[in-house]
Amino acid sequence: MIIDRFIRYENFEEDILELKRSVSNLKGLYDTFRNIKAKSGIRSNASYDLETIYCNHPELKNKIRSLHNFEITNFGYPAL
Repeated sequence: MIIDRFIRYENFEEDILELKRSVSNLKGLYDTFRNIKAKSGIRSNASYDLETIYCNHPELKNKIRSLHNFEITNFGYPAL
């Protein structure tokens, strides 16, 4: 792996601020990104009911586990 640091969506502010502390020429980086609302309003909250989605599509759980094993294992995400 060649990546020095991961910035996780759920820790976005903390991770960006930590990156800024270690790389001085990134001043203002968090301010640049903090108001961006990518895909805001695209999906309703109902579309995120993962329990229902996995119950209706059990093969999906195995596919996600297979495709994203690295993230699940290395970032402490709960197993599906």
